[in-house]
Amino acid sequence: MRNYCLSCLIIGIAIALGNVDAKITQKQEEKCPSEQSAIPLALIDLKKVASRCKAGKNIEKQMVEINNQSKTAPLELEDKIKSMEQDKSSDFDNRKIEEMQLILYDMVRTKRYQINEAYKQAISKLESLIKDTVKAISICDGIGTVIELDAVVYASDHCRDITEDVINELDAHCQSIKVEVKE
Repeated sequence: MRNYCLSCLIIGIAIALGNVDAKITQKQEEKCPSEQSAIPLALIDLKKVASRCKAGKNIEKQMVEINNQSKTAPLELEDKIKSMEQDKSSDFDNRKIEEMQLILYDMVRTKRYQINEAYKQAISKLESLIKDTVKAISICDGIGTVIELDAVVYASDHCRDITEDVINELDAHCQSIKVEVKE
């Protein structure tokens, strides 16, 4: 009996809150009649935004340059190790070669980590800009919910795709994001 009463109490509170919520919604509709015709749902292709906006293209361009530059020092050390292997004459030379190989491995691993961290930070900045832009467009256009296109199985023609709007807005405000590799 006690559980039944508790359930009734919870249902009563939910109904009461629902009525309060309905009154608040009604008052908001009276204040903002333009929001009655709001588009409740929109779609966005985040991958397309990130790859086609100028800031995203700039990040990728910088990453190509950084990766190319990061290969120079290891290649020089690798060439030095190869020449040492050809000229080795004692166990001392073998130990020195092994030591140089460990240095090369550590150098490459450390550089790869630094580059990956720099890339993550740049992408994080881009994601933040994209989210802010989506939010601004949604507020301006009265969109209640934005869903990523990859998560949608079906969308009718009445569901607006804001991908191009977000790309254009991002390009207007941000052409590049610096990828900073910390040494």
